Amino acid sequence: CPPLTIRQAKGGCKFLCSLEPIRKNFLILCLTIFFCLMKQKHFILALVAMMSFAFSALAQTTVTTEGELKTAMSSTGAVILDGDIELEKAIVIPKKIAIVLDLNGHRIEGVTTGQNGISLEANASLTINDSKGGGSITSKSYVLNGAGGSKIILNAGKIYRSSWAVYTTGSFVINGGTVECNDGSMAIRVAGSGTITLNGGTVTSVQVSGGTLNVQNEDATITSGIQLDKGAKDVNITAGTIGGDITVAPEVTPDKITISGGTIEDGDAVKDYLEEGKSLDENGNVVESTVAKIGEVKYTFLQEALDAAVAGKGNVTVTILENVDLTNVTWKPVTVSAPHYPVVTVEGNNKTITGLTDMLFAGTWAGGSGLIIKDLTIENSTIVNDKDDAEGTVGVGAFIGYPQASATITLENCHLKNSSVEG
Repeated sequence: CPPLTIRQAKGGCKFLCSLEPIRKNFLILCLTIFFCLMKQKHFILALVAMMSFAFSALAQTTVTTEGELKTAMSSTGAVILDGDIELEKAIVIPKKIAIVLDLNGHRIEGVTTGQNGISLEANASLTINDSKGGGSITSKSYVLNGAGGSKIILNAGKIYRSSWAVYTTGSFVINGGTVECNDGSMAIRVAGSGTITLNGGTVTSVQVSGGTLNVQNEDATITSGIQLDKGAKDVNITAGTIGGDITVAPEVTPDKITISGGTIEDGDAVKDYLEEGKSLDENGNVVESTVAKIGEVKYTFLQEALDAAVAGKGNVTVTILENVDLTNVTWKPVTVSAPHYPVVTVEGNNKTITGLTDMLFAGTWAGGSGLIIKDLTIENSTIVNDKDDAEGTVGVGAFIGYPQASATITLENCHLKNSSVEG
């Protein structure tokens, strides 16, 4: 870049610079801010402005051959392709070197069997852009291979190979572009303590042999599945679209997987990993569960719905909207004993409660209160309440423990299956 000329002018400084057009305005802005802040003695802010200037002024190298690309990627800077390049040997980005690569609509193709396309040593970084669109990188072995501590950021462009296009034990952040494979293998494999984060873009498939997978933006798409091997440490899906099969090794326990959003095609495979209070709708969207309702008020949990019902007055009807799995849930038996003497009706809607560990209702209070339960099944439950009579509990039952002299006690079409009651 030619020298920068600074000329004093009335009311401030005037800058003359023949920088490349893509950087000129930003550089001038940084320097203007720098001198103005120095004049006001804001030295720390001035330093920040100057650092921004230095960053944007990184060497930008245009390359057309394998040799030029290898040389440009040996030191920190920005690299722009000006033609397609075939690689006979892998390009290696050395430790602590930061490269910003603009494919510029061109292709990098590794043509030697067994050779990676681009490998990153520890703590090296590579950011891939594609200013014109249509750019790509491919190779006969891993297209991108990141060592521990390395960081790859894909903003645009296409990374593809027949299998395992990317392997990393470092960090791989996908903001846009595509990562593809076409032989049924995984497009990306993360191992060790590596991390894959999808903020956007499209990936054929992901294999988590170790480390972490984060899918956290609605623009992110995995088209053909996820494979979680026994070494997978943490999987978080908060948004995005997951197509294809999801396979989970037996060693991957539910506490290592959290799914709180997004759209999941293979719903049966992930239902045990949904965040508490979430469920899948008919289209595979992860939504807030609506287990029950009172009038137009919807409830995510059955406990809160029944607790709200017994706190009311007059006739209160709770309608159960879906099957309820209470496995590993601490259930607190509900008592109809509010001072307003409600008559609570539970419309079971032919749904089933499983995994119940205590009485659904402890009892009712003598007087005007009452309980009506219709069309409800309790199944695969082990119900235990005050087994040793330490608390002096009067009665125990699956649907109700101790119905006192209430106005109404009705069980209609209610069933207890494959369960036990003890107390």
